[in-house]
Amino acid sequence: MERHELTDAERRLWDAYPSGQIVTFPDGAAIRAQVIALLLLGAAEPTPGRYPGVRLRGARITGRLDLDGTAFDTMLDCGDCVFEHPVSLAEATVRTLRITDSRLPAFKAPRLRATGLLSLQGSTIDRDLRLDHARLESEVRLADTTAGRVRAHTIDLQGTLNAAGITVNGEFGVRGGHITGDLVLTGAHLSNPGQPAALQGDAATIGGHLRAANTHITGVVLLRNAQIGSGVSFDNARLSAPGHDTLNAGGMTVGGGVFCWHGFHADGGVRLIGAQISGNLTFDNARLHHPTGKALDLDSAACTSISGLNLHVTAGEVSMRNTRVGGQLDLDHAHLHNPDGPRSLAIDHAELGLVSLRRLRAHGEVMLRATRINTRLLLPEAELRNPRGTALHAPGTEIGADLIAHDLLAEGQLHLHGTRVGQHLDLTGLRLSAPQGTALHAYGLTAAQLSLLPAAPIDGAVVLAHARIGVLRDDPRHWPTPPGRQRPHLPGTGTPPVRQTTPHLAQRRPPRL
Repeated sequence: MERHELTDAERRLWDAYPSGQIVTFPDGAAIRAQVIALLLLGAAEPTPGRYPGVRLRGARITGRLDLDGTAFDTMLDCGDCVFEHPVSLAEATVRTLRITDSRLPAFKAPRLRATGLLSLQGSTIDRDLRLDHARLESEVRLADTTAGRVRAHTIDLQGTLNAAGITVNGEFGVRGGHITGDLVLTGAHLSNPGQPAALQGDAATIGGHLRAANTHITGVVLLRNAQIGSGVSFDNARLSAPGHDTLNAGGMTVGGGVFCWHGFHADGGVRLIGAQISGNLTFDNARLHHPTGKALDLDSAACTSISGLNLHVTAGEVSMRNTRVGGQLDLDHAHLHNPDGPRSLAIDHAELGLVSLRRLRAHGEVMLRATRINTRLLLPEAELRNPRGTALHAPGTEIGADLIAHDLLAEGQLHLHGTRVGQHLDLTGLRLSAPQGTALHAYGLTAAQLSLLPAAPIDGAVVLAHARIGVLRDDPRHWPTPPGRQRPHLPGTGTPPVRQTTPHLAQRRPPRL
């Protein structure tokens, strides 16, 4: 192209290129994409000692900027520009590329190679933003960008992908990608309802953090078998995929903690089955709703501790089958509501350090079956309501120290068949009602001490057959007495327990042996 073929605006850009000066077009002057391509590919000589580049502001780019398969070492820096056609850099090799606060129909750069910064920050991309199979050696900036879809599957990024505040009306995908820094989605809005995923990160490797605080995601989040080096944060995030698992991170490995707290809201299941978390798993002040399945699925997961202080599950089950928690499971002040399902909390064949359920409010069975609790199970002032069935189902569970349940309210059976308590089973202040059958079923219970001192008469039968109790503290005024119901008895073998009771209890007929 000869100089006389250039428009006045294009000559200004041509003359500024050798020294990399910024050219501003406040009137939105038109620049042909062909001119930009010629400059990037060396049509003009650079000024010695200066870094050449195409740097323009406020221009309207006409024609298609097609740089597929090209290689250039100069900068492309466009701000506040409008591209009439897609920008294509498939299999190109570039240094620094900035298209910021601009508008373009699409950005297609599969298998792009970039040694410098890639920034599309603040731009609006009507359709696809493609970086799949790209190899990038510096940071990628997509903050405050709007796109129809982001495809960065199997991306290889030696840095951070910053997409804070991004808006995507389709899938944001990094499946199988490798990012050495952070994946930042803070404040992002992702929407892809009814499709396989809104955020697709299956098998991705992220060396730093996945930061997704304050995100709004409509559609499914997939992080199955992802590997995250430092931690995951969904603080105050809102995820919505009614009837589906809105967060599916089965098999995920995290080198730090996972935080879904402080306003986290999930309309759909949160699935972390088989996840391996080196730090804490936190759902403090979160709200979960999944009436058609498990609201929180931690089956076969392992972590240092689980905290769900003031967790509200409005529908669905919290499941911890074969879960391993080295420290504490803390659900103090939690509200678990699953009246239409069999259980509100299901812990089965798990191994836990300490379990704290202080002032838990559960509607639906609480199950702690065949579980090992290394220290204590705490249920003071809890309310367990399942009047048509079992309120607490803990057969075969082994508790290393104490089961403290003073002032417990239970509507439904307490099932402690074969439960083993290393020290004290404290049911002082118990209010227990199962009028249609057995209220306390503790056949084969083992405890060093049992304090069965209810606040009011137990409504239902009490069975302690074959129990082995070292010290029994009870109050006969509160034993069930209506006809047809059993008085408590301790038949078995060995020496009867030491009984610390009121005087008239000592005068009663001793328990059957």
